[in-house]
Amino acid sequence: TNVAIGARFLGFLWSTMQGHPALTISGYNAGEGAVFRWLRDRGTLELDAFVETIPFDETRGYTKRVLSSFLVYRWLQPGTLAPRDRVPELNFTLPNLPSTLPGRR
Repeated sequence: TNVAIGARFLGFLWSTMQGHPALTISGYNAGEGAVFRWLRDRGTLELDAFVETIPFDETRGYTKRVLSSFLVYRWLQPGTLAPRDRVPELNFTLPNLPSTLPGRR
């Protein structure tokens, strides 16, 4: 049950954060509301600077660890692509998301 709920929440976050892995990971740990606040306050920063300004030590560290694992596992994923083509692109420009979830103030 927990895996199903967690997977559904990750799917919701992935969609809400426009497929941005770092924002999805941060939202999973701190909640999507926190990510929206951080984006409102510091959304013009590039990704690396944005992650370093996450005010919660736990979430900042979690985001770095999981993002690192995400990139490694994407590279290790078996398939027909050459290793250099398996490195996923990570957009360092943050998406322009609304300051809150739709329907919330």
